[in-house]
Amino acid sequence: AARDSWSPGSWLPGFAAWFYLRSQAPTTIEDLPNETRFVPCQLLMAHGVVSSIEVPISAKTRPYGVLSANSRTRRIFTTDEINFVWSIANVLATSIEQRRATTELDEKRERLSALSRRLLDAQEAERRSIARELHDDFGALLSALKLNLQRPGTEAENLSLVDQAIQQVRDLASDLRPSILDDLGLAEAVSWYAARASETGEVPPHEPLPDQV
Repeated sequence: AARDSWSPGSWLPGFAAWFYLRSQAPTTIEDLPNETRFVPCQLLMAHGVVSSIEVPISAKTRPYGVLSANSRTRRIFTTDEINFVWSIANVLATSIEQRRATTELDEKRERLSALSRRLLDAQEAERRSIARELHDDFGALLSALKLNLQRPGTEAENLSLVDQAIQQVRDLASDLRPSILDDLGLAEAVSWYAARASETGEVPPHEPLPDQV
């Protein structure tokens, strides 16, 4: 039987589980009640076990438990029997490692999928924001400029509208990719963007970002 849970004290030095795992190899027991290498397992003795093979289920990073082959009669196990139990323990360890690796891979794939969905959502939100800004602000400026061009004596107002349109195009380009990102890096670009958003009231004032960002 494979055992991966023991009483809390059984893992302490001198107890059976501690001895089995520390050996990193099969342990054969001919007479469990009279065993002197460690404190015998009370659970096994309560079930009348006299002789046994104890093999740690060991992986690369940690042991997962102990595989035990027990007998209620006193006997000496052969080399083939010991190697057979050991091979089963190795198969169990490999299976557990593969299961854990598969679980970790599935979790990483799920996190990657969630990040991809968040990225797509952010891109879609940015597209909507750009479309709204072009329609509501830039489009309104161009419409006003078109109407003014049909009226004489509006040159000064037209120039003002053109300046506003140019500034909005520059702001939009800066929002899409600020030049500070290429010049000073991500941390400075995020700080600049947050400060700008704070000034316009889009977000509350922020604390300075750490240098390690």
